[in-house]
Amino acid sequence: MPKTLKCEGCGVALQSQNADMPGYVPPELFEKYEKPLCQRCFRIRHYGSHFQLVSRYFSPEKVVETLEKCGGVFYVADLTDLTGTLNADFLDRLPSRTMILLNKFDLLPRALSAEMVKTRVATSYRLERERLFPVSAMNRYGLPGLKDILVRNNLNGFCGYVNAGKSSLINELLKDP
Repeated sequence: MPKTLKCEGCGVALQSQNADMPGYVPPELFEKYEKPLCQRCFRIRHYGSHFQLVSRYFSPEKVVETLEKCGGVFYVADLTDLTGTLNADFLDRLPSRTMILLNKFDLLPRALSAEMVKTRVATSYRLERERLFPVSAMNRYGLPGLKDILVRNNLNGFCGYVNAGKSSLINELLKDP
């Protein structure tokens, strides 16, 4: 069985059958590159453009429907790319108890405190400060407090854009017993 190629940008399994599905690479480019990028990551890297993936498997409605069944809902946003990962329209559809994890806090200048970041994000995006939690999967900033919140719920759901750090956060949280 051949090894599945993964996108160097987002880690999704690459495929060349359906341009509307994650991991699409045009067939003529599929094996041309040693470290291929999916179409989405290629456009982001080379053109700075995001495009909406429309799929019956990943529709916002299905995501919201699934998350409504969860006790804890966590939206992960990348602090280094808030305009690309913090979607206010989608947030409005999520349950009001949704907590917004501002990941990659470790990449910001040290002069910015967590409180300053929360204030700026709350003001810029018209969000409640109480819902904002600066965290870092890299240096584990904020993870002990997040773990306490997770333990209180039987079922937790994470959502957010590709490369916001959902998997990294979950993997770090699972390292502790």
